[in-house]
Amino acid sequence: MMAEAAPIYDVTELTRYIETRYHARHREQLPRLVKLAEMVEDLHCDDDGVPKGLSGLLAGMVGKMEVHMKKEELILFPAIRKGGGSGIEHPIAVIRVDHDGHEREVDQIRRLTQGMTPPEGACTSWATLYAGLAEFVDDLTEHIRLENDVLFPKVQGWPWSSRGEPRVASSQEGDRTMRKTSAMIMCAAALAAGPAIAQDATQDSESWLPSLMTDTPAEGFDLALSMARKAVTTTQTDVEALHALRPNYSHDPQSLIEVSGVVAQYFATVAAANDYWRE
Repeated sequence: MMAEAAPIYDVTELTRYIETRYHARHREQLPRLVKLAEMVEDLHCDDDGVPKGLSGLLAGMVGKMEVHMKKEELILFPAIRKGGGSGIEHPIAVIRVDHDGHEREVDQIRRLTQGMTPPEGACTSWATLYAGLAEFVDDLTEHIRLENDVLFPKVQGWPWSSRGEPRVASSQEGDRTMRKTSAMIMCAAALAAGPAIAQDATQDSESWLPSLMTDTPAEGFDLALSMARKAVTTTQTDVEALHALRPNYSHDPQSLIEVSGVVAQYFATVAAANDYWRE
């Protein structure tokens, strides 16, 4: 039903549709489902069929989905709206990998909830949780399908206009697009490492990231910088390669702007965790 309403013949409008219909929806759904899952696991901890570990899985998805959607909103979708170009397949490949991860998480949800089927006599909260999960899974599945099977095949047939019609790019435009795409790929890699950072921090007994809480916005910004650096060094572990690439991006204004955007997203996360340092 949702696919019929999607503007599938116009890639520009399709990206906007995905943002308003699916991104906004996921941001509403997941936090509510985390709270419901925590309640059910708490109240029914000794009951048969309780989905132990579901709240943790969903809480992890909140962060992963936010990072994924920001990659689309700040990097891939703007590139598509500007006509894409040579190299667009690289950020698309990053997004497809994310989708594979989301599908594995959906499989885990199904296993933990017996296909989102509440046990006989389940309380209202339990039934509400599973109904909400079913809705979320349906939305996420359609979100992924629209991108993997509709949007990306159109875009990867470049050169195309943002209206889905063939276009011819000039060599100068191609050069600009390649530089822009390179900067986007750097940011995509840094953002993609976000979930890995959380996992590494857990495995290292929270040695480098014990908390997102800071006393002041200035300390929060310093933490955001540390998170961004950690993302890069986690993604590219070859120190020599990092040093070799530095002269390229350190003198490229567009790359620096894109990197600043990455730091800004980490800072937004830290700020939200600290309730924006309200008194």
